[in-house]
Amino acid sequence: MEVVPCNWAERYYTLAVVLLGLLIFSSFVSSITTSMTHLRAFSAEETRKMDRMKKYIVDNRISLQLGSCIFSYLRKGQADYRFLHIQELELYKVLPESLQTDLWLEVAAPVLTSHPLFHRLTSLDEQLAIQTCRAGISEKYVTPDETVFSVGEMATCMQYTLIGKLRYYMGSSRRPRETVRSHWFIAEVALWAIWSHLGRLVASRSCEMLVFDATRFHHLASVSKLLPEMQAYALLFLAEAQGQGPYFTDVTHEPEKLEDMTQQAFSHLDVDRMTGKPSTTMFGTSLWKSRSLLQARNYQYRPGLRRT
Repeated sequence: MEVVPCNWAERYYTLAVVLLGLLIFSSFVSSITTSMTHLRAFSAEETRKMDRMKKYIVDNRISLQLGSCIFSYLRKGQADYRFLHIQELELYKVLPESLQTDLWLEVAAPVLTSHPLFHRLTSLDEQLAIQTCRAGISEKYVTPDETVFSVGEMATCMQYTLIGKLRYYMGSSRRPRETVRSHWFIAEVALWAIWSHLGRLVASRSCEMLVFDATRFHHLASVSKLLPEMQAYALLFLAEAQGQGPYFTDVTHEPEKLEDMTQQAFSHLDVDRMTGKPSTTMFGTSLWKSRSLLQARNYQYRPGLRRT
C-alpha cells in the first residue's frame, strides 16, 4: 500500500522532513571527511618525521643495530598513551595566578600529602605547601627504556611515580635490584644532602612522574617557620641512611620509617626560635652528635637547610 501526502499540510511536512534529513546527512558526511583529513595530515607529518630520521641515519652511516634501536624506541613511544601536562596547555598562561595556583594544588597536593613529612608540613604551614605545589613541582613523562638517572649523576630532585613501572640497577650491575612501581617516592635523599646517584633507573614502560626540585624547595624551606623541624627530619633521615650502609639506595622505600622520623622531628625537637640554637634536652644533644658523625662520614648537607 503506497502512502502519499494528500493535502498541502502533509506535503509541507514531507518536504520539511526530507530537507532536514538531507542537512543532517550532509553534516554527518562533512564531519567524517574533516576527521579523515586531519588524520591523514597527522599521519603524513609523522611519516615525514620518520623519513627525515631515516635519511639522517643513512647519510651518516649509523650502525644497523643503533638504527633499529632508535626506530623501535620511536614506534613504542608514539604508541604509548601519555598525560597532557600543564605546561602544554596554551590557555594555561592566560589564567590568573590564583587559578593557576588552584590548578597546581589539585594536581600536586594529593601526592605531596601522601608523604608523612609533607603531610605534617601542609597542616602546619599552608603557604609552604602552596608554594611548593606552585613553584617546586613539575610534571614529567618517561618513555619505555628511557634512563631517568645514571650512576654518579648529581641528584637535583626527588621524584614520584604517578603511574608506570621502572627498574633500578645498583652500580654497574646489569641485573635489576629493585622494581619501582606507582606511588613511590624516588631519591628523597636529594632534598637533604648533596648526593650522587648510586645506581641507574630505567623505565620498564611509559611513566608519568612528578619532580620535586631540591633547590626551589630549599629556598622555600629556608623562610618557613618549620625550618628547625625540617632540619631535624633531615638529620634523622641521613642517620637512617648511614645506618643502612650498603643497603641504602636511591629508591629505598620505607613509608613506616618515614612516618616514625616525622613523628620524632615534630614531637621531640625543642628549639629556641629566637636564637635558632638547639636545646640541651637529651634528644637535642644526641641529634647534634649524630650530625657530627654524619659529617665525618662525608655526608654534605644541602646549603638550603642551614640557618643563617
